[in-house]
Amino acid sequence: MEDRKMITFLVVVWVAALMTATSATKVSCNGGFVLIGGTTCIKVFEEIKTWEEARDACKSTENFDTGSPHLARINDCSLLSSLFSYVRYQLRLNADLWLGGSDSVKEGEWRWENDELVPVGIPFWHPLQPDGGPQENFLVFAHNGFFADGHKDRKYGYICQYQS
Repeated sequence: MEDRKMITFLVVVWVAALMTATSATKVSCNGGFVLIGGTTCIKVFEEIKTWEEARDACKSTENFDTGSPHLARINDCSLLSSLFSYVRYQLRLNADLWLGGSDSVKEGEWRWENDELVPVGIPFWHPLQPDGGPQENFLVFAHNGFFADGHKDRKYGYICQYQS
């Protein structure tokens, strides 16, 4: 009898999981943003700016029904891969772009603007990065698909993001 209860329980769990997976909400982006990784809306700007100018430009992006744009935060490998594929193969860009991370508060402790920790090491960072010490405190999505550190006065394009 116990085996029968266990089988019934497992079937109920399986059906519930199946129903949850098939009833997932469709995510869409607005304001010219593009969905990557199935959950994240981004917009790549080729206009070059300093990190602070890029941060301010993201925050002032208009035409939003939901979300609040900010410099992009990339926290998982799948999203990093999707971003690289989009930038390199769809946009055909081979340029460095600002992201929303910095170690300007404490050298070597990389944090996103919302104070969450930036992922460290491979596969996010190039093996030779970060390498700028206290002179390079702002996060770059490098043309090779890895994170790198950059000087705040350098001018790059940038990536804005919002969660839909």
